[in-house]
Amino acid sequence: MDLSIAGIERNLQLLELAEWRYHAYENTLLNKERTKRLHDARLRGPKKFQVGDRVLFFNARLKLFSGKLRRGGRDLSTGEQSC
Repeated sequence: MDLSIAGIERNLQLLELAEWRYHAYENTLLNKERTKRLHDARLRGPKKFQVGDRVLFFNARLKLFSGKLRRGGRDLSTGEQSC
């Protein structure tokens, strides 16, 4: 096999691989959008809270330390500012 022909075939294979990667990337974006729409459809309407309402805040962040680390911020039981 001639080296120039092998080089051309290799370039074609690389272009085909790039095309496959592009299509895979597109499919992941489409799947992500579809999943987001599905999850958003399951959400109920926006909640309206008034000052003084008792609410439970959900903290989805990973907790590395147990216990309260800071003193300031919002009071979790009433939603009012605390010092």
